[in-house]
Order: sequence, then structure tokens, then C-alpha cells
Amino acid sequence: MFELASHSTKQQRLYDELVKTLPVASRTIASYAELIQIPYLRACIDETFRLLPPVRFGLPRRTASGGATITGHSILPGVTVSSSVYSLHRNPALFNRPLDWEPERWLPGNAEVSETERQNLKDYVLPFTLGGRACIGRNLAYMELSVCLAALVMGYEWTITPKAERSFEHYERFNSSPLCLMISAKKRPRDIEEVVN
Repeated sequence: MFELASHSTKQQRLYDELVKTLPVASRTIASYAELIQIPYLRACIDETFRLLPPVRFGLPRRTASGGATITGHSILPGVTVSSSVYSLHRNPALFNRPLDWEPERWLPGNAEVSETERQNLKDYVLPFTLGGRACIGRNLAYMELSVCLAALVMGYEWTITPKAERSFEHYERFNSSPLCLMISAKKRPRDIEEVVN
């Protein structure tokens, strides 16, 4: 919600796409089957995970008995290694304007995104980690986030003060949580088509 409140034009685009795509009966709470047909919704979620991953530090892993070579460095066997997902997701060698929240970078056919960056989005954005120890709840998280985010955007217009936007800080523990998030919600007027039906 922080990013949508901070980017009113992108919030409006998401709202417009939800209202344009969803039938009137689904505009309060849509099903996930309906919401997966709206690429911009998933793009907003993915871009938020890129810029503000739920776990910022890398989960520790131990090198195998034969050791490992990581980015050209030899690592002895049994050494605990980790990589900061937060830093990886903001790496300017991987992403154009890495500190900007741009859901459009995730949309297929976006001419402003190079094929290299498109591949980097697939290979290096790891909010749920990767491999055999990756989060088993990833699909459920995307489903719940899609349903909740769509309902919140269709029901309310979200804003944030410039002061609150500048002071957005996190408390780091297993999950990264905002210290204080001062955003405001204003109920959207009901769609005239919805009232008639």
C-alpha cells in the first residue's frame, strides 16, 4: 500500500484496469481466477517484492563438502554463506533505475525493458528465495495478496503525506516490517453501473 499511496497515477491505473476487466459482481472481492487475468496487478506485487522484499537478508546456507565457487571466490567446505536479497534486488548492474518503483518493467511487451533486464527479473528477484528451501507458501501468498490488494484498491483511494513517505523505515527481524506506516484511505464512490444493478 505504501508504494501505491506514493504513486497515485500507478494506483489509478491499477484501479482503472480492475474496474475495466472485472464484472460488476466481482468488484467488491474478486476471485483469484479473475485477478490473474490482470497483468498490472501482478506487476505491482512483483515490483513491490523487488524493491521491498519481505526478508531483506539472505537466509544462511552452508557450503557442501567439496566447497564452492561463488562469483569467482573459492569457499571452503562447511562455511555459512548468505546474500542480501535487498541489495541484489537494487543492483544497478541488473536493473535499470533500481530504486524506482516501476510495475511496468514486469509487463510483457514493454519496449523500455531490455531482454537482459527481463531475464534478470526472472533470475535475480527472489523474494521467496530459491531451490529446495524456498518458501512453500509462495503461491498462496500471491493468491491472498492479489485478492486483498484488488479489494483495497477498488474500495479505497490511498494517500500518504510527503513527510510520511520520506520517513518510511523498517524493523528488521525474520520478516522486514514497517515501523510506522501513516497512509490514509478514502472510500471510493460506488460505480454508477454497480448501483443500477
